[in-house]
Amino acid sequence: MLERGNREDAMRHRSIEYWTRRSRLGELLVAGTERGVCFVHLDDTRSAVRARLEAEFPYGAFRRCEAGRVRRWCEALARYLDGRSETLDVPIDVRGSCFQRRVWTALQQIP
Repeated sequence: MLERGNREDAMRHRSIEYWTRRSRLGELLVAGTERGVCFVHLDDTRSAVRARLEAEFPYGAFRRCEAGRVRRWCEALARYLDGRSETLDVPIDVRGSCFQRRVWTALQQIP
């Protein structure tokens, strides 16, 4: 992930929508930007996942979405985690340095 200062700058003026729901693994929160999923967290309670989102993006402008793409992404991830789907196809919004991106690309080549 980005160093904290870079991540804060990258997300400072970004609108972040999120949705929460129960899954077999606990309370699931999925957050996203216009580019894709930027954060996923599982915990015991809705307040705990929301607190973690706020800690990760202290300058984010959060809005709980009632409908739309972030809710669909959350539902797709829940189906995958619950074993009701074998595939997961959601866009992601991962920000990192050039070096971090090269490392992530190399890691994807490992079978």
